[in-house]
Amino acid sequence: MTFLALPPSSRRRSLARATHLGLWLALPLGTVACPSDDTPTSTETEGTTATGASTGSTSTGPEPGDGSGSSSSSSSGSSGADTTADASSTGPQGACGNGIIDADEQCDGDDLDGADCQSLGFDGGRLGCAATCTGYDTSGCTSITCGNGIAEAEEACDDDDFLGATCASLGFEGGALACALDCSEIQTDGCSVCGDFVVQGDEVCDEFLLLGQTCQSQGFSSGQLGCTPDCLSYDVSQCITCGNDVVDGVEPCDGVDLQGQSCGTLGFADGTLVCAEDCSALDASGCHDCGDGLVSGPEACDIANPGSSCASIGLGGGTVGCAPDCGALDLSTCDAPTGYGNCVGFDEAFVCTADELCVTDGALPPNGVCLGEGCVTPADCPPAPPTGNATIECQDVTGDVLDDCWLSCQLGETCPDGMFCYVGVICLWAS
Repeated sequence: MTFLALPPSSRRRSLARATHLGLWLALPLGTVACPSDDTPTSTETEGTTATGASTGSTSTGPEPGDGSGSSSSSSSGSSGADTTADASSTGPQGACGNGIIDADEQCDGDDLDGADCQSLGFDGGRLGCAATCTGYDTSGCTSITCGNGIAEAEEACDDDDFLGATCASLGFEGGALACALDCSEIQTDGCSVCGDFVVQGDEVCDEFLLLGQTCQSQGFSSGQLGCTPDCLSYDVSQCITCGNDVVDGVEPCDGVDLQGQSCGTLGFADGTLVCAEDCSALDASGCHDCGDGLVSGPEACDIANPGSSCASIGLGGGTVGCAPDCGALDLSTCDAPTGYGNCVGFDEAFVCTADELCVTDGALPPNGVCLGEGCVTPADCPPAPPTGNATIECQDVTGDVLDDCWLSCQLGETCPDGMFCYVGVICLWAS
């Protein structure tokens, strides 16, 4: 048991002293002896009468030689001394256990002089009085320690101790509870209701609210990110990882994985089916129907529509034909080249004359043309193609100190069909 001694209140000490003072004042009045009619008088002293003896009691002392008077004074004096001793006594000490604080008691029974556990610095509990009444018994007092992980006394919670409460028990669908720093209340900010279009608690998303996240931010190449039904994670079932040669998510194909499709299954006569670079669709541009009059897919021409003329591709006159499989032009019916041929689209030996070289611009892929060399005047150069109005020039454009035959567009002239005005100066064939 723990005892805490505190001084009694000044009010009670004053009352106790006044009570004892009154008792001390009352004692002499109740014990002083009064003379009676039976008190003997002295007959030995001459002239003394009974009445004189009675009045003689007020004398300050006995007459000399008066034995009777001396005896009487001695008796009276003895009696007066005893009375004085009783009057100076403080009386009986207060009894501990009578339920009343007196004397030097700090408390007595249930009388705690207004003190309680809180006034002594505790958080709660029941204060008692020590068996000796000289101090308090604080063994019944309690102190709350917020942060010890145990919800106690008036605490609503403590760390992870919520006295059995959960988000679900408080009406939420999920999440995690938290405890106030002073353990005074359970906080539900971490609880959530999935489907209310508010991302809260431990939710990462809610319905279409994805907080800026996409399939790409989740490590995929494309697709549509979603939210799982419990709002605790993202739904990546519609996301795509394009380029791994495996069809996943909503991909129709991925690299070489065409899911068994081909040009034939798509209704084409021939060709090569591929997957789009972003895996979003099958690419049928390589498929074709040779003979349908359309140049499509990998077709260089179509037997019903070659699509070009000999002159437009940098050759001499004549009509361009198409190979039976539509895979290449048939140039067998074209006339021999006469100059300024397309050496970037065809073999140099085939399109350039004996007096020409293939000159390109160095681009990738390069643009170029067959240029005559060793001319002195434009009259030494091949005639220009029949289309356009580009003029023939005889100047060094290759830097080899030899003049060259070339078609000029530097004054705004129009280049022949199939050619373009390169840097505003010379007509070239595009690669």
